[in-house]
Amino acid sequence: MTEHSLCFGIDFGTTYSGVSWAWSGKPGQIHAVTKWPSRSHQNSDLEKTPTAFAISYSADGDEVVTWGYDIPEGAQPFRLFKLFLVEQDQLPEHLKTWGELNEARERLKSAKLDPVDAVAKYLKALWVHAIKQIRNTLGPTDAYRYHISLTVPAIWRDAARQKMRDAAGKAGLLERREAGSTTLTLISEPEAGAISTLFSMEGRPDIAQGDSILIVDAGGGTVDLISYTVDCLDPFTLSECVEGSGGLCGAVFLDRSFKLFLRKRLTASVWDNIPPQKLTNFLNREWERGIKQEFDGTEERSYIIDLPSSCRAVIEDCELELEHGHLVDIFGHVVEDIEPLVWKQLEAVNSRMGSPAKYVILVGGFGRSGYLATSLRHLVGPRKTRVLQGTGSTPWTAICRGAVLYGLMTKGGLESTVQISSRISRAHYGIRVNEHYIKGVHKEEDKYWDSYDGCYRAMRQMDWYVLRGDKISTLKPVVRKYCQKYDCSRLRLTKQPEFELTLYTSTEEPAPSRFLGSTSIQELCSLKSTYPVAFEDLSIQKSSTGMESFQRIHYQIKVTADGSAANFEVYQDSEDGIPLSDAKLLSTKWVEVDCDSDLGGRLAGLQLKG
Repeated sequence: MTEHSLCFGIDFGTTYSGVSWAWSGKPGQIHAVTKWPSRSHQNSDLEKTPTAFAISYSADGDEVVTWGYDIPEGAQPFRLFKLFLVEQDQLPEHLKTWGELNEARERLKSAKLDPVDAVAKYLKALWVHAIKQIRNTLGPTDAYRYHISLTVPAIWRDAARQKMRDAAGKAGLLERREAGSTTLTLISEPEAGAISTLFSMEGRPDIAQGDSILIVDAGGGTVDLISYTVDCLDPFTLSECVEGSGGLCGAVFLDRSFKLFLRKRLTASVWDNIPPQKLTNFLNREWERGIKQEFDGTEERSYIIDLPSSCRAVIEDCELELEHGHLVDIFGHVVEDIEPLVWKQLEAVNSRMGSPAKYVILVGGFGRSGYLATSLRHLVGPRKTRVLQGTGSTPWTAICRGAVLYGLMTKGGLESTVQISSRISRAHYGIRVNEHYIKGVHKEEDKYWDSYDGCYRAMRQMDWYVLRGDKISTLKPVVRKYCQKYDCSRLRLTKQPEFELTLYTSTEEPAPSRFLGSTSIQELCSLKSTYPVAFEDLSIQKSSTGMESFQRIHYQIKVTADGSAANFEVYQDSEDGIPLSDAKLLSTKWVEVDCDSDLGGRLAGLQLKG
């Protein structure tokens, strides 16, 4: 029986968010959720809604959450809370002193909301509305499995990704349903944008094997970059060619630049006293849907904007002329942070591939900016690289559409015509091991005598089976074999061996070799399992001295990739080896990682001390 499923793509952005969806039976029809709750008819049919919410209380004391375009006049909404999923010490210095961001953080603290709870409240409202609209279109959805692809910035590390997953759970996205459990996959925003873009590029006569394409996802908070090389035209197969990059230099900082200019021009006393709702309406009308998208810097022209009526104290007719130079300064403060990221990525592609990237493709809300496109075209200059920019809402909705396509390809039965064969790891992944001691390589303080095998070992060393920058295949799983020893003289509290394997990650360069020698090593996850063979049925072996007895268990780990997560599975093994197809599954866990990797590497032959 064919499983019917709904695949959702949620683009949870810093300033705007959107949801798209498709039914597995009609995978070519991707729908955008609209008809947002709104206090203005002009907003309801847009493809996205503001990432903001406000809390009030009914006469009975019940909490009432208004969100997006529906926040009432006079309310003080929570904004920018997506940025707080990243630890404050990881923010650039200029953001730590940004008044609007610090004010938003203090508002959360005053309301006793941590960032995960704030994200959860907003996601819940977004999700409830999306499901309501889908049911209005499709009818009851009880018979459909739900597969959700939730996008996150590529520069986020594991801790922020886990907070995002926690928020999705609190928001009710993963509630059990009769049709089966809901799956949630986190996919990086530039990869979602790339999937959407690359689907449209398949079969184009100007795309050849060996061409490289740089995707620039310019969103509200972050700008993420990811580069691919075309490995094969049929099937259309690409591989990530250099490590992606990014920064906190999205459209919210362009908005900040525009507001600071007006505050200075109108004076702080006038600007700060514009009623909040009138300010929001003004910015939405004159900036968000006007100059922000239209201005491309190619013409020496000025813009006349209509100010709120409260500005009459300084400008009698409430009309302000913005000259070309003013706008170049406003946009330049932000674009000058993006240009080095793009240039560095292009240089890396050229160095790795021996030829320049063929295309730079802009996606994301800020990716609609004409000025950003113009600036990047000037940046690439005489290179054989072209900057491409979609029209209308295409760049704005690319992330949502790509997330849905990803879900359809991995969960919804859509035969993939675009394949990503490998990616570049953004972090090291490995385990803690006890290695054979080598003088001059290991520290003397780590040295100990292994009486079981009759040799010196170095304890608490790191073996990184994936290094940052490694090209990781996604087309086939990796299987590695292990053994673990148990001292027969120790008290046995269980009839069967129990073991735990802890996986670690780090971004330090070079990769730290000692577990105790680095503060950058973080625990990724632990796999616990009970071995299916009782101690009494395991053979007893003697140590090298013949004075001690021990038993050994064998197991194997299979690792496969799916989106920005890896699935770790532990299977039974034996000294002679058991084919994986015949082995018993002992434990499994999905883990968010900083690449779509199969986590292959150099694990074979390692001994884990029991």
